[in-house]
Amino acid sequence: MLPYLLFLVLNAPLHAAAPAVPGPGPEAREAYAEGERLLREGDAVGSEAAWNAALNRRPDPALYCALADLLFSERRLSGAQSCLERASRLAPESAAVWHKLGLARAARGLYASAADAQRLAVAHAPEFGPAYCALALDLRECGRTEMGLSAAQKAVRLMPAYAGAWNLLGDLELDLGLKEEALKCWDAAVRLDPYYLGAWCNRAGLLDEQGRRVEARRSYDAALAADPSYSPALLGRAELSFEEGSLEAARGDFEACLRLKDRDPEAWLGLRKVDLAESRPDAAERDLEGYRRRVMDLDAEQERLAQSGRQEPSPYVPVVRGTDTPHSLKLVAQP
Repeated sequence: MLPYLLFLVLNAPLHAAAPAVPGPGPEAREAYAEGERLLREGDAVGSEAAWNAALNRRPDPALYCALADLLFSERRLSGAQSCLERASRLAPESAAVWHKLGLARAARGLYASAADAQRLAVAHAPEFGPAYCALALDLRECGRTEMGLSAAQKAVRLMPAYAGAWNLLGDLELDLGLKEEALKCWDAAVRLDPYYLGAWCNRAGLLDEQGRRVEARRSYDAALAADPSYSPALLGRAELSFEEGSLEAARGDFEACLRLKDRDPEAWLGLRKVDLAESRPDAAERDLEGYRRRVMDLDAEQERLAQSGRQEPSPYVPVVRGTDTPHSLKLVAQP
């Protein structure tokens, strides 16, 4: 069965109950505005310097949050987390700061401490739906599935029109063996958001496992109609074609994966299966070598990031889609 997602995007609108990060204090307002201006002009180095200079004069939670956003966007995850740890000590009553800290910890794979931060977020803001989504995800990654299910159910109650909460609830229900309940959740997610690619793939994977291959293919097709470059759907559909003996179709989707920017190495292993099935051992050996090269390239990329003090965010990071990106922690500052 295809893994559900390489990452999970929680497409949650910030509704009225969502708290804002603290606004800058009187001494920090000028530096805050200056850093924002420099960022708008594309001078991230100058912005960071302005905020750091102000923080050296007087710590301020809004400046720490702004700096954390900048560092996170540059994948300097450890620095972003450090800023938010400091912000949480200066503004321990701020649900938004705890939420952002939880996201930063989750980005580094620190799910247990991320869950602790999200618990504090919802303790200070009991109607903060996105924090319940993040808490559910963190608990799931910690293996605390039943507790995660409870958090996801709360998120769905708070945000019934939000596809991301339904998708996550389906994941947790599947973890508990509740397959039909999970399928209903994913059905709800794609009804709410027909472009929710992960939910289409989750749905397809379960339908394939149940032998409902025609329905599974329709789900993969729906995901690829929304985004033809979505590699999990290409890989899933390729595997389905291979299971059905449609080797040419499988080869086409595996090769399409390798033309994408991310060039998922699993596509090489898929091609190898196709070549072995077609009695092409030399081609299969080349496929295996392609897989090795791609894995080594990915390892080298991670090493280069580490040497520069950067880190690729964990594949399971909840973020808000819209004004934010998968490499963002930004929440609106309160004036």
